[in-house]
Amino acid sequence: MVASHAIDRRGGYWISAWVTVVLGLSAAITLGFWLVRAVGEEDTEALESPLMLSVAHQLLAGPGELYGPFGGTNPLVLIHAPLYYRAAALVAWPMAAAGVDPITAARVAGRSISVLGLLATLGAAYRLARLGGAPRRAGWWAVLLIAAAPVLAGQPVAVRPDMAGVALQTTGVLLVLEALHARGSQGPGLVAAYVAFGLAVCVKQHLVMPATISTCLLVVGGWRGRVPRKAIGCGLLAGAVVVTVVYGLEGLVTGGRIWQAAFWAAGTVGLVHPADWDHVAVTWIGIIHMTAGLILLWLAAGLSVVGARPGIAPKAVAIAGTGWVGLILVLLALRRVQPNPNLSALIVVGTTGAMTVLTPICAVIARSSFLGSRIDAGFWIYLAGEVALSSVLFRMSSGAWSNYAIQAIVFGSVVTARAVARAADDVSSWRVLMPVALAAWGVLACAVNDLANVVMRTLADRAAVEAIVTHVGQPRSAVFFSDRPGFNRLGGRTELVYDDWLYPVFERLGQAEPRSRWLAAALASGPVRVVVKTSPTARIEGVEPSLYVLGYRRDARAGPFYVWTR
Repeated sequence: MVASHAIDRRGGYWISAWVTVVLGLSAAITLGFWLVRAVGEEDTEALESPLMLSVAHQLLAGPGELYGPFGGTNPLVLIHAPLYYRAAALVAWPMAAAGVDPITAARVAGRSISVLGLLATLGAAYRLARLGGAPRRAGWWAVLLIAAAPVLAGQPVAVRPDMAGVALQTTGVLLVLEALHARGSQGPGLVAAYVAFGLAVCVKQHLVMPATISTCLLVVGGWRGRVPRKAIGCGLLAGAVVVTVVYGLEGLVTGGRIWQAAFWAAGTVGLVHPADWDHVAVTWIGIIHMTAGLILLWLAAGLSVVGARPGIAPKAVAIAGTGWVGLILVLLALRRVQPNPNLSALIVVGTTGAMTVLTPICAVIARSSFLGSRIDAGFWIYLAGEVALSSVLFRMSSGAWSNYAIQAIVFGSVVTARAVARAADDVSSWRVLMPVALAAWGVLACAVNDLANVVMRTLADRAAVEAIVTHVGQPRSAVFFSDRPGFNRLGGRTELVYDDWLYPVFERLGQAEPRSRWLAAALASGPVRVVVKTSPTARIEGVEPSLYVLGYRRDARAGPFYVWTR
């Protein structure tokens, strides 16, 4: 019996090592791919170029024009909060002063800050996953799950504020939870937490949910005498001062235009680009598809602790659940071999069904081992709050997409890592831990599938652009891409780079010069000889004369692009 127990215990160690290797491979592939993309000139996400040029524009025109006036001389409309762009310009300034091209300096600076945001997020997640004395592997598994998450995509290496904001929020949550479980003075930690929350609001305006939930938890802790109320008040005051100072200074520097752009225009986006519940459903379906591996790993932890319980019923649940997980893994593998929308639909349906059916069963049979302690309950509250906020944002505008769920993925990864660590501690037999070993493959499969899709789209776009340039016999600088600003930047047409989705919002509010003036003139009499669109229509949104009137004719089609020449 002693020898058998030793064998089982070693089996549990081997399963933990296996999970670490598979998750490490998933993270290495994902990070390696995006870091390679980061050192290149191409956009790492769809609308990176307008944001990149917003940073570079500060180096050329000074800080006062970040929020306009917008028009032909500055079409770089922006609704994000200012802090990330100011920091990126500050980092880029020495490079530009040393002779580096301002756009290159902006690209390097902006992407570097995002990478630092990812590293800070991973560091905070490691510590969150280990709260309450959880083992080191819980921290490392949380780090690897976040690093491999397809929802993050190119955000950690893009000139975008998302990762910086997530890093600040995650750090703030860590400081709050540490204060709630500390026995010494919590004042400094809470002040630092609310400074982080305040800075997050100055990075993106909607980053308020963790601060709200943290305040509620602290109020409850103060009522129970676990946290001094004075410390809570000092923290709230510190956060309010940070937000007031940053936005107040921006109001002075930009002549008050920040209020028009970051609040008035941002609040009008839903009127120009309205969304419905179908958009909410489609977005969450996409997120579930990308995070199927993470969800399966969390469910597998529950199946393992259930399978270790005595009795026929728990073992039957574990066997049936493992079969369900295995079926989804097969679908993920087939999805790579044959990209098919029907397979994607089956993956989403199967994963959603597994969550709906297996979660309550595992919670009833092995509640503490599966769902965890009071600390884990706090993570669930944060996760639920982020899911709710993301759903509201998805409902408000059709432009809200999966990047709004990055913070939820961070909390979900922490919850999953802690659950798998508990399963590895509670269960020694490798046979009972087999669901975890299988589900780890799902994380790798989701990472590989997502990166393969990115590679296919990138190669297809590159081939189409080369075919267009060869066909028309014009230099790339003579080509205008109506809805691919990154291609315009790479072709040297930086004056025509703008966010075609966001610009109509500012036009509607009278905060930007109509495109019918400056863009139509550039297409009719400027150096542009070729217009490339992703639709066959003869009109460019916002430009009143049709392409026919501007002197263009339909010429060819390459991949998803329609080519017009004059």
